[in-house]
Amino acid sequence: MSAIPVGRTEVLARPRIRARAATRTNSLLAVRTSVFFTVVALTYVVGSLSGQVLLEKARRESLQSLARAQEARQAEAVLQHQVDGLLSLDSIAGWARANGFIAPDAAQAVPQASPKQSHANKTN
Repeated sequence: MSAIPVGRTEVLARPRIRARAATRTNSLLAVRTSVFFTVVALTYVVGSLSGQVLLEKARRESLQSLARAQEARQAEAVLQHQVDGLLSLDSIAGWARANGFIAPDAAQAVPQASPKQSHANKTN
C-alpha cells in the first residue's frame, strides 16, 4: 500500500486544465459584463442628453408662442379700438351724411306744404 498508482498522476493534471477553462470563462464573463454596462451607460447618457435637448426645444417654443400671443392681443386691441370708433354714433351719422342718407327725425324738420297748397295741387 505504499505504492501510488500511476493513474493518479494523470488525475492531478486534469484540475489544472479545468482551472484554465474556468479562467477563460471568468474572463469572458468579465468582458461581457463590462460590455453590457458600457452599453447601458452609453444608452443612459444619450437618452439624458436627447431628453434635455427636447425639453429645451419645448421651452423655446413655449416662449415663442407666448410672444406671438402677446402680439396678437396687442393687434386685437388696436382693431377693437378701430371698431369702437366705427360703431360710434358720430361716425355712423358722418358716414350717412357722406352717402346722402337723411335721418328720419330730420325729415320731420323739413317744412312741409300747407294743407291748402296740397289740396290745391290735388284738384288741379
